[in-house]
Amino acid sequence: MSISTIEVIKGRISSATKDSKIALFKAMKNGDVTIDAVFDNTISTQKRIAEGCEKYIGSYYGLADIADADIEMRRAKGLSL
Repeated sequence: MSISTIEVIKGRISSATKDSKIALFKAMKNGDVTIDAVFDNTISTQKRIAEGCEKYIGSYYGLADIADADIEMRRAKGLSL
């Protein structure tokens, strides 16, 4: 997993579990803001979160979190809600 579209990331979140959440970070690609979706439970991801990474959007899992994740990804990209 890594940089992808909002729709693809929402699909990944829908199948993620509480023990294997998807962490979202703002990233830049070709001058555009993108979303980097990675597993939340890795050592490197947990370190970034613990250190207060300013690019961290949040960690999400399951169908219930999709609406919140969608709002936060759109906000991060500067898109209308």
